[in-house]
Amino acid sequence: MGWLFKNREDAITCNSDAAADAWRKAAKAKKAGDQKTAKAWTDWARDCDQTATKFANGDYDDVIQNP
Repeated sequence: MGWLFKNREDAITCNSDAAADAWRKAAKAKKAGDQKTAKAWTDWARDCDQTATKFANGDYDDVIQNP
């Protein structure tokens, strides 16, 4: 099986960084008046935040090489 992440910290960091980037893009889209794009980025940011939390809780240890 191929591993997605070396350890839990990498998994959390990757998802947290993706969430932060998505929040920035959502804010930029909202400022530009593009509500549809802002909502899409907001949804993605929330998903990344939830995934980071699940990694922290050990829910996805099967994709981490050294949980």
